Amino acid sequence: YVFFFLFYTRTSREEFNDLAYAAGKLGISNKDGVLLFVKAADEINVALGDVLGGTDSIIEITKMMEVFRQSTKEIAGDDLQRNLIRTGSVLNELGKRSTANEKNMAAFLGRISGVSSQLGISLDQAAGFASVFDQTKQHVEMSATALQRMFTEMIKRPGEYAKAAGMALEKFMELTRTD
Repeated sequence: YVFFFLFYTRTSREEFNDLAYAAGKLGISNKDGVLLFVKAADEINVALGDVLGGTDSIIEITKMMEVFRQSTKEIAGDDLQRNLIRTGSVLNELGKRSTANEKNMAAFLGRISGVSSQLGISLDQAAGFASVFDQTKQHVEMSATALQRMFTEMIKRPGEYAKAAGMALEKFMELTRTD
């Protein structure tokens, strides 16, 4: 039995149960882990629930955040609750400071999380791409696919991209490794 009534929030018991169920779907099985997940997910729901659309979005954000843990040193060592809050805060802040839509940014991040983690692109950097693409009215599916393809092609043919950038190959390779 989990003591959700201890949380001071506007969330209903039924919504808490849905979040606890989501924790189970994500493989969180111990009581403390479920409580931490539900508390963080509730904070995201309160801040972004109207935009993101509930429990399914929280599950997707959690999965995406777990992939980004591999490429984002700032979240690599933190616990699930802190990382969920950080991820929700990134979406919330970019949504407040721009015309970008939080749900579109979350969808974009979910689509590029795999290639981003392989290339060492952090959550914040990828969120910047998501914000710019959404602000310029680019469709999530098309822009995420285009960015993935460009990154993949840069790895396959760095000489061509270095030439297009007007850089020596060594300088271009160093730039792609460090920035």
